[in-house]
Amino acid sequence: MENIAKDLAGSILNRVGNAAMDYTINGYKFITTYKKKSKEVKDALETLEKRKEELIQEVENKGVEDGEEITADAEDWLRKVNELLIEDDELKKITTINDEINEEKDKCFCGFCNGNLCYRYKCGKIAYEKLRKIRELQNEVPNNDRLTRVVSGEKVGQKISELMSFGWISKKNILEELVDLLLDHQVNSVGLYGPKGSGKTEVIRDLRRDPRVMNTFNKTVRVTVTSNPNIKDIQDKIAKTIEAVDWKDVDMKNRAKNLESQIRLKREKLLIILNVCEKLDLNSLGTGDNDFCKHLVVSTSLNICRLMGVKEKNAVEMKPMSLEEAQSCFWKRVYDLKRKGGWGDQVTTYAYISLAKKLIKDYCKGSTNAIMSLANVLGNVDITKWKELEAELKGKQNAHEIIARKSVQASVESKDSEAIEKFSALACVFPQESSVPILDLMRYAIGLDLIKDVNNLSQAMSLAEGWVQRLISSYSLEEDEDENNWTGGLGHVIVPRFTRDNIISDLHKQGKGKYMLKDISRWVQLDENIREESYTTISLASNHNHSCISEHKFNNLEMLILDNSKPKDEFSDKFFQGMTTLKVLVLKGMNFQQKSPTSIGTLTNLTTLHLEDCKLLGDISWIGKLKKLIILSLRGSSVDEIPENEMRKLQRLRVLDLTKCEIHDDGIIPANVLSKLPLLEGFYAYDISSQKDWADCSVNDTPSSSRKSGLSQLLMPEISSIASDYASIDELNSLNELNVLEIKIPNLNQLPNSDKFVKNLNHFYIFIGKDAEPPVSKSAKGFSRVLRFGSINEGSQAKYKFLNTLLLNTECLSLEGMQGQSHFIQDIKQLLKSRKIISLPGYHRGEADFQSLQYLEIQGCHDLEGFAAIPIKAPHLNELKVVKCSKMNYIFKDHGQDFQDELPSLRTLYLRKLDKLGSLSSTESTSSDLPLHFPALFNKKMTFPSLKTLRVKKCGQIVNLWDTSFSDNKYLRTWKNLTEVSIHALTNYRV
Repeated sequence: MENIAKDLAGSILNRVGNAAMDYTINGYKFITTYKKKSKEVKDALETLEKRKEELIQEVENKGVEDGEEITADAEDWLRKVNELLIEDDELKKITTINDEINEEKDKCFCGFCNGNLCYRYKCGKIAYEKLRKIRELQNEVPNNDRLTRVVSGEKVGQKISELMSFGWISKKNILEELVDLLLDHQVNSVGLYGPKGSGKTEVIRDLRRDPRVMNTFNKTVRVTVTSNPNIKDIQDKIAKTIEAVDWKDVDMKNRAKNLESQIRLKREKLLIILNVCEKLDLNSLGTGDNDFCKHLVVSTSLNICRLMGVKEKNAVEMKPMSLEEAQSCFWKRVYDLKRKGGWGDQVTTYAYISLAKKLIKDYCKGSTNAIMSLANVLGNVDITKWKELEAELKGKQNAHEIIARKSVQASVESKDSEAIEKFSALACVFPQESSVPILDLMRYAIGLDLIKDVNNLSQAMSLAEGWVQRLISSYSLEEDEDENNWTGGLGHVIVPRFTRDNIISDLHKQGKGKYMLKDISRWVQLDENIREESYTTISLASNHNHSCISEHKFNNLEMLILDNSKPKDEFSDKFFQGMTTLKVLVLKGMNFQQKSPTSIGTLTNLTTLHLEDCKLLGDISWIGKLKKLIILSLRGSSVDEIPENEMRKLQRLRVLDLTKCEIHDDGIIPANVLSKLPLLEGFYAYDISSQKDWADCSVNDTPSSSRKSGLSQLLMPEISSIASDYASIDELNSLNELNVLEIKIPNLNQLPNSDKFVKNLNHFYIFIGKDAEPPVSKSAKGFSRVLRFGSINEGSQAKYKFLNTLLLNTECLSLEGMQGQSHFIQDIKQLLKSRKIISLPGYHRGEADFQSLQYLEIQGCHDLEGFAAIPIKAPHLNELKVVKCSKMNYIFKDHGQDFQDELPSLRTLYLRKLDKLGSLSSTESTSSDLPLHFPALFNKKMTFPSLKTLRVKKCGQIVNLWDTSFSDNKYLRTWKNLTEVSIHALTNYRV
């Protein structure tokens, strides 16, 4: 036992001694040679990294030229090298220690007298270990035969599928972070910041569509804060969103206070998304300290978010895409083009994947816009063109601009490509990030003769919308998804910051136009030294001084835009005298102090005149001199009168827009003006603020013996227009070319009996009645034929032929605040039997047929017990929304038979705040003594085979959604497409 202990002790001492000796020898080596070895490590790392880059280049070349992919061996070697090159704290110390040591002065030949021995020992040890690993990797470099391998066509498809499945992970994570912050009651302001093109717009778009955000916030508004913001415009946009009461009458000094008060009184959650360039005091808006407001600040800078009151912990950073994310988005976009008739099936070689990766990595830098633009450029061409693009971009500093320009060209390649290119420039002459109505762009394009080969105004609108969609697909324009930005049946677009300069500069360089764009400081100034005679387009906005162009001669000027330029109330009478070549004149937000410049009358080549929100235009009798005028818009402006004799001289006029126009003297449109404009195709007279009324069309007071009797009299009363000084809607029957109409008609007596012009309307937006605000649902927008009803005066005689034709062609029907009617669609037999003649538009015999109806919205109609008292058919109805109808018992009257598909296309159903609603359909009588409880919301009488989304909230009488006692397979199959059900606050609901 004693010997064993001695042997064990000896062994331990021997090992300790050897270790100590090794430690002493190696320690001395580490301490005395660490500088030399650390330098060797640094040099070896540089060599290794250089070899790595060479190998990657070789692999890329093989991929592009021969369509081969990297082998597993080469990929494994690159992985090991990347791991070694990770700059952890220790490696940083190794590669930088020489520089630090050089600053010190050694005091002895061994270096022991200066510095920390333990630190030097550690550094030396790490250097030896790193050097060993580097040498191993240098010996393992794969040779050329082991670098790449041939890829089969089938595997190419699999590889692309793998790339697409990766997704945009960072965007999803950021979206979740933002939703969590917005739903946190303790957070008042949230920030989103990141460089241009990082994808902030896409995140905001998805955020606004997120069900959690939609359920939390009643209203959402997006505004842009430039470096010189227009506070009034921002407040107006917010006020419009919350439907502020009497907002127009609020004094400028009290706007912020009034807005804050109205937001509180509404007691509805408001999300304000601010695209911010410079700090803005939110209290100056009236939204700063308000429990019902939450702000989402979007900017390129974290500092701006901080200045806007966002705490750093509540600011989310949006970084550029990773390479994997970028490739995923690129190929998804490419295959989207494939499904639209592109070339996707031709991707059979790995060369596409290799070259796409190289282009994305070298030239897109994680920018969303650049990646999507690149996909647009390459989407319809073969590998040869891909290689040509790579060669063109090589070494170019402006590669991003080249890709953007080619993307636009790829999107507009057609017989009208030059027209589309100039059309895109029209949006660019407005301030960056501003919301531009597509309708206005279309009108300017008509004035500049860019829109050709169309037969009427409706076709021009469709063509302009098609161009916009192509430009949106090329990421040259962005769709403005703000539900309040909708003008003339068309949406608005936003010009991204990077797009504006590229498009304008390109046209400028190609000699396709000379542009003077002066407004806020960050805007581009193009060729300041060009003589004034050379300019084709001038745009002065955001308070820029327009006196610099007053009375100057511009021999080539075709378009002039003065958008809130200064001084607003100072225009010399000869201001426009030197602009005789002008075709399009746009004045916004001007105040002419009772007199507009008579020199406008010298613009005899003018084809489009757009005067918007121009106050005190005064006498506009000069209008008669503009005999080439095709489009005249006085939207939101105020004039002394509509000059009857001068207007009749505009025999080429095709569009007349008097929306929200204020007419001072008589407050009317004179009689027989409209009927004397033979080519008029579009008439916009929605909400003329001072229009006293339209002339009545009354039933003739004829002897009873000569009158029609029974149903025929009720449906087709004889009418005649009462002699009046102001216009009658009957005048529109004289306009054979009319195909676009937007109008507000307060009284049913003003409707014409004849439906002649209604039959020719391809686009209409008609409101009948009083006291209703525009619909708040974005789903109700985007339709070509919209009919809205407000409160209709009792006792008025409806013009049934006109209305029935209108209803038959209506795509979107909205009932808002109707009073005094139990049903919108009445039973004609019951009315005749009871001898009731009441003011209802929807009289029908038998079954009501809505052949064109796609969207139906009913809100705030507290007297309605149901939409229809008779069965209806609406084969194309896609969405139904019913809100705040306190007496609504049911919505539709069924046929009394089981499983009737009257609404076969209904996909979305939204019911909210319907206190008495028990079922969608009922065979009960139309009296008000209906039972309080129904067996189920969906009974077996009506089926909805296409229903996908069901949202029900605060409907207290609903007991069940489905009739659980009825288990027939036909009934159950009705709900096979239902994927989303949301139920909230149903007090009597039984699970």
